[in-house]
Amino acid sequence: MRRQQRLAIAALALIPVALISVAAPGVSNSSVFALSATNACKSNATGKFSDIGIALAGAASPDPASLGVDTITLSGVNFQAQVPATLLIAGYNLGLLTLGVNSIPVKGWVAITGSNTVEGKAIKQFTATVGTTIGDPNAIPGDGDETATPLSLNVSLTDSTWTPSGGNVSFSQGAPGSLPTIAAGQVANVAVTPLGGVYISAQVAGGLIKANFDCQGGTSSVDGVTFSPASVGAFTSVVVTAPTSTSGASTTAGGSTTSVASTTTLPGATTTSGPTTTAGPTTSAGSTTTAAPTTTGAPTTTVPATTTTAPPKPVDGSGTYTSTCTNSVTPDKSELVWKATGTVISPLAADSSFKLTNQKWSVTVPAGVFQTGINFNLIQAGQSLVGGLDLAIQGTNTVQGTQDSTGIVLAIPVTVDGAGAALPSTIEFTVPDSTWTSKSGTIDFTFYGGNVSVSIGLPKPVIFVCKPTTSAPYVSALVIGQSLAITAPPATAPPVTVATGRQLAVTGPTESLLVQVLIGLLFLDLGYLVLSVLRSPRRRTS
Repeated sequence: MRRQQRLAIAALALIPVALISVAAPGVSNSSVFALSATNACKSNATGKFSDIGIALAGAASPDPASLGVDTITLSGVNFQAQVPATLLIAGYNLGLLTLGVNSIPVKGWVAITGSNTVEGKAIKQFTATVGTTIGDPNAIPGDGDETATPLSLNVSLTDSTWTPSGGNVSFSQGAPGSLPTIAAGQVANVAVTPLGGVYISAQVAGGLIKANFDCQGGTSSVDGVTFSPASVGAFTSVVVTAPTSTSGASTTAGGSTTSVASTTTLPGATTTSGPTTTAGPTTSAGSTTTAAPTTTGAPTTTVPATTTTAPPKPVDGSGTYTSTCTNSVTPDKSELVWKATGTVISPLAADSSFKLTNQKWSVTVPAGVFQTGINFNLIQAGQSLVGGLDLAIQGTNTVQGTQDSTGIVLAIPVTVDGAGAALPSTIEFTVPDSTWTSKSGTIDFTFYGGNVSVSIGLPKPVIFVCKPTTSAPYVSALVIGQSLAITAPPATAPPVTVATGRQLAVTGPTESLLVQVLIGLLFLDLGYLVLSVLRSPRRRTS
């Protein structure tokens, strides 16, 4: 069975750092932290940064210490990390966490640096079991009433001994690049070299998924793509004095230049108040062009008796739609682009039956959808994912109003660039012919919505509901004559109301190739896999 993952995981990726009532041996529940700092932590689920509060405390003795005589013992070191509750709710919505108390195994690596010491740094490892309590009043995941208790990882690290080399000694969280390579199998299938000074790995879904965080001092950008680095100060220090018996060639505190990464000052503030956007052209209301034609005696709409305005013939059309997609796991939204072509006979007689044929569609999935799967080693470059889709099409001035095409099979290629980063993927598919009944007026066919279920082998699929933000028809037909239908069709298509994911019933495959990525995550960031077909958006008949 292949591994699993995603968007939820992206958020779940933040599950790593956590606490709970039941802590592993060595876990302390009370400590006064001498230093707390925001860390920008990069998740292997999303490839993006999220902020996590990390704190360290400890005692160093003796203080003062005599250079060349004393060694310093760093003891009672306590490490704490905080994860917001909102990130855990996504795990519940995906089925990775359950109602009530959830226990999560966590392991971590922490680098501690000691300035002006022979050792320079010490690497501390820990394991713990942490947890969160999930609440959901109506027991329906994804509808917004879910709650979770925040996670607070609180562990004791082993003592360490340090040798002063000259100058006062300060102990801090390790700087970027201070952790060694972590062997394959510990946090991934391959060896991983952390970028920061703290690395946390949580095992969820029975250990099938390792949600990892690579942390360093700083604050994440709003979109999580970048972060602003920041130096992390000392959580404890020791004054080092020169030996009294030595001929005062006091090399005192010579190296006390604990240069705290000065380069990370990220300018940011010089965003020169942007262009002045000079109130564009005044577009002088062009009022003179009004002289509407006099249309004396309103044209008599005499429909030529048997002159048949134009013989019926196939009409081809095409259109492009941008859609906004929500998912059943996180509040994130993604944007997907759809293209459609089709053929219909025009003109048509009112109340006649006709077919919409030759429909060839495509949808472009953002690179981020695949990147998560690649990060988790769930999918690989060159792999072709198999999935399905439920597509809804609206036909104005028709008896049916809206019709669904379900069970559409999708072949989803996974491609990467020269650096191994995922690329967007455009998937082409054919939509079966559909039969419609005309009313009166022009019939416009538009994209009404699409639902996609991404199953990654987890208890619940990630469901994406896509709604178009553009509404121009991709093909149209003219209707001749007056329909006998009692109700007149609306002049314009009513607003689209797409059903939420949990109202959908799976009508397509419920198990597939692990990972069918389609439509949505963004996720989710988003790399999901295995699309399952769903019942369509709520229908509307005009």
